[in-house]
Amino acid sequence: MKKSVLFALTLTALTVMLTLGGCGRTNTSGPNNGNVVTIYNSAFSPTPLTVAVGTTVTWKNGDSTAHTATADNSSAFHFDTGGISPGAASAVTFTQAGTFEYFCNLHPAMRGKIVVL
Repeated sequence: MKKSVLFALTLTALTVMLTLGGCGRTNTSGPNNGNVVTIYNSAFSPTPLTVAVGTTVTWKNGDSTAHTATADNSSAFHFDTGGISPGAASAVTFTQAGTFEYFCNLHPAMRGKIVVL
């Protein structure tokens, strides 16, 4: 009886933690609502990411291979994180407004966008 009650309480606590864990997620629909791009399964997320001028955006590589975040040649703001190893991160500070598309130099089909207001 005690084991089943303890199990039920543990399961309930775990369910509450998992449910509330999503409440702290960053909404990236407007400026200053987040500044992290996750790399996973050969994709950038979120894209687009909207931030304010002066924001430092960090790319965190949760994938099993290295990636880059490199501005398209057409971008008015040039940036390149260089290689980001699995488990590592790299950051760029956006000092001007605009829409900046980027890609992974190692996997050119991977594309993303930063909107700076």
